[in-house]
Amino acid sequence: MAAMSRYCWLAAFVPATARSRHCGLRGPEICETAWSARHRERIWEFLEPVARSGPITYERVKEISQHFTKINGWPMYFAEVAILDGHLYLRHSIRLGGWLSATLKLLKAALESLGPEHFPDVFFVLSVHDEALLEKSRSKPLPLLSGLTTVAHWDIPVPGQTWFESSGGISSQTVLQDFALWESVDFQSSLEATYPWSERSQRGFFRGHDWGSGNAFTEFLASRPPESCIRSSDVSRSFGYRRWYAALAEGELAEWLDVGLTGAPDFVKKEHPKQRYVPPVSLPVTWST
Repeated sequence: MAAMSRYCWLAAFVPATARSRHCGLRGPEICETAWSARHRERIWEFLEPVARSGPITYERVKEISQHFTKINGWPMYFAEVAILDGHLYLRHSIRLGGWLSATLKLLKAALESLGPEHFPDVFFVLSVHDEALLEKSRSKPLPLLSGLTTVAHWDIPVPGQTWFESSGGISSQTVLQDFALWESVDFQSSLEATYPWSERSQRGFFRGHDWGSGNAFTEFLASRPPESCIRSSDVSRSFGYRRWYAALAEGELAEWLDVGLTGAPDFVKKEHPKQRYVPPVSLPVTWST
């Protein structure tokens, strides 16, 4: 893993703005020209604990499932993935969710761009969950590639999948997404002409899933600013605010808020049978509000 070519398969995932605004996966030369020794050292910092703990076996991969199968809706966020002879293989029991599907597209793009000779055979669990999983105080290093990690976790960070998404999240899977189009100058100019700022409503806008969000492990972020108005015990506490904002948007704050819930897990719907849900919208529509 210490050899240069062993870094290329991971480096290729990274949309480095210094190289290209459009994250073009240009090939193995990026490892020779654009990646400094410090970049490679940072990658190895995350890979080394797993490498030193022994070969990646099926038993080690299955051990990760003991952690993630406790999470509600885990098949939407976790999958067992293998790369063998430059080909991508997936073990998954349900229809792929949008985030997993997009991350696999990213992997596929890297494989096709660099070529199989730059990818070692490897078996791992892929996580697109919005929280780190393997706490160092409770787990040993395991081959988990994750969209999030902290200094207190073994999760190996990989780039996000947003660029490759073609549909929305859990409650907006029917909404198409096209970030390549949306960031183009022509699209932005058309949007500006169709919805000029002078005609927009001065209200806070939100459409999304009714799920208890949290700031788990926020305290480990070095970039987190001081929170003088929040008790330390509340910094990482889960907070269910969306339903409250939706109620305010239909009442006393209707002049300032436009909040709609696009869906919820079944157990939340049973707890709040009178809650009204609205259709999801695409990001450009959100911008135009």
